Parts: sequence; structure tokens; C-alpha cells
Amino acid sequence: MKGIVQRLVDPYQYNGSGGATYLPSLPKWSAWVPVVLLLVLVWKLTLTVTEESILVLRSCGLQVKTTYLIGRSATQFVDMAQVKDIVINEGIRMHQVICYLSVLLTPRPGSDENGLFPLFMNSLPKVGVLREIYGGVKPLLVRRGD
Repeated sequence: MKGIVQRLVDPYQYNGSGGATYLPSLPKWSAWVPVVLLLVLVWKLTLTVTEESILVLRSCGLQVKTTYLIGRSATQFVDMAQVKDIVINEGIRMHQVICYLSVLLTPRPGSDENGLFPLFMNSLPKVGVLREIYGGVKPLLVRRGD
């Protein structure tokens, strides 16, 4: 009985030669910690954006493509009939001011609000790069007769 009580109180296991080895008792949930950390890492990697691009087709509209680290890509399309203009906006994210490129959309029928379609929100390029993109896209969006 004394040996059982001593083992519960003392985490050292004593062998017959006078030496002792430490046997820590880990909680049962500790085996799941590496598994959860691995799942979080995989989830984070699947959401990492590697490339964002915009393709302007004067007669059709804008195609925005986002490519992720794992090779998956998501494509969005905006019809040219909805496009009103393209602007460089400023916004506040947490504690910093960011600049981003966005497309102004015509209001939907029955709505007073104008739509705003932000571009490059994952990469957030610097203002100089946004100006270059703006200079290349703006002439393609100008309608004749406006």
C-alpha cells in the first residue's frame, strides 16, 4: 500500500539499484495539441493568397482572379454595364490607413446605394503600384460619349 501511495505522490520511479527515473503524468488532451496545431497550419496555408490579377475586357467587363498557395483559384466577374468608374480609396484597417483600388458600380434597380467592388484586398499594394494599375485600367473603362 505504501508503494502505491508513494507512486501517486512522487512522480519518480525508483528501481532496485538506487536510481530513479522521472515519469511525468501528462493530461489526456495533450496528445491532441500537435494535431490541432497541424490543422491550424494547414488551414492557414489554404487561405494564403499568392497572386491577384485583373483582366479588363472592354466589351464584356472585369475579371478578377485570386490564386491561393495550394493552387486553388477563385474568379469573380463584373459586367461592364455595371461599371461606373474606378477609384483609389483610403480605408482604415485596425490601426492603419490603407489605400486600395475599387470599382464603382451603378446602383441596382430599387436601391439608392452605389456599389463598391474592392480590388487587391489580399495583397494591398503600395500607392505607387495602385497608380500604375489605375493608369492602365482607367482608359479601358472610359465609355465613348461619356
